[in-house]
Amino acid sequence: MADVTVATDKPVYDPGEVVTITIHNSGPGPVDFEAYPLYMIVSSDTGQVIFGWDRIAQVTTFPPGHSEQFTRDTALVPDAPGQYAIHLNLGPIGHDVSTVYEIRYIVPTESTAWGLIKALYR
Repeated sequence: MADVTVATDKPVYDPGEVVTITIHNSGPGPVDFEAYPLYMIVSSDTGQVIFGWDRIAQVTTFPPGHSEQFTRDTALVPDAPGQYAIHLNLGPIGHDVSTVYEIRYIVPTESTAWGLIKALYR
């Protein structure tokens, strides 16, 4: 049985930052993913799948020692502040492999908010 992990480059992000996701198979055997994309992202707050809902049945094999990185640009399609879980689309290995990350809510200061309003009229 393979030992596969999923991790992000940090646990907390500001809105608009890029989330880097790494999937790694440390072995000793290969691991099969049953769908593409290899993972889905679910809002822990709402239960909504925000990425990977359109999975395509496709087997992708990671040999021992293989890693791949993916990115999620939270500014391209803005993700709401909150908790998110990344779940791997694995075959029957007996457990859910996942990790969590957070997009924090930024409270604008009065000067920041006023500066944004002034910028609209320049």
